[in-house]
Amino acid sequence: MKQLCVGFLLLAVLFSCGPKSDPTAGHSATLYFNGNIITMAGDSAVYAEALVTDSGKIAFVGALADARKEFAAAVQKDLQGATLLPGFIDAHGHTYMAGLQRISANLLSPPDGPVTTIAELQQQVKDWTAANQELVNKVGWIIGFGYDDGQLKEQRHPTASELDAISKDIPVLLIHQSAHLFAVNHKALELSGITASTPNPGGGVIRREADGKTPNGVLEETAGIRVAYGLISRFDESDNTRLALAGLEAYAAFGFTTVQEGRANKSIAETWERLARNGQLKLDVAVYPDIFSEQAYLRGRQSSVTYRNHFR
Repeated sequence: MKQLCVGFLLLAVLFSCGPKSDPTAGHSATLYFNGNIITMAGDSAVYAEALVTDSGKIAFVGALADARKEFAAAVQKDLQGATLLPGFIDAHGHTYMAGLQRISANLLSPPDGPVTTIAELQQQVKDWTAANQELVNKVGWIIGFGYDDGQLKEQRHPTASELDAISKDIPVLLIHQSAHLFAVNHKALELSGITASTPNPGGGVIRREADGKTPNGVLEETAGIRVAYGLISRFDESDNTRLALAGLEAYAAFGFTTVQEGRANKSIAETWERLARNGQLKLDVAVYPDIFSEQAYLRGRQSSVTYRNHFR
């Protein structure tokens, strides 16, 4: 995985394709060579000796001798056998949530994180809370991301009672690696109005204790998404900016040059639009507002077919 990531880090330079640059502009160019430069043109692999980028665009693909002649002043990057590909296009994603994952307690299991048991999960969240008191005090929640019941020794989700061991006074929200399941403590259940008499919401499940009534802290799909949206609603403009940009960095690190924001609420959609206006987007971002909850926001807006400042 680590070797693969090294190759992917090179992809972030290939933001878009463009016309051939003026050779006199070679001083701003970068020439890549001595690697597996795959163009992805045609149905079979096509390799090139050299690739030149200039001002964020691909300016040349071809023979190394020609590249050095045409871009004599270019900065030269020896790939040392690494692989260079066109940037990846995300077909389904939630970039803002990737940013949330970046700032939350890392609950992933090896090789991407340290968590293999519920006890380790509890300790990881406690350590993160101690190191992020300013954020916890500001938003009033403790946040963890990436646990997977299938990779835990116990082969199950942590319960509300087990998360109470982290805090009984501050709501705790742990987001499953899939982002379709959630685990919360009793304080989070209380603040979210989830009780024994709360019915399962449409498209979601509130898992129960053995009595079949008392919520056990595990929430599926919309039952947990509503809790997560409640947390997100507490974020201000600076928080949203931080999360969005952190999400972009996470995707760029793995070679993505086009990302998506699926099922965005109004606040998240407007965050991306504002970042585009301010020239802060380095990847193309396609935003899809939530058609169920954001009817008022969508009314009067038209779908865009082109990117403007990397936003559509």
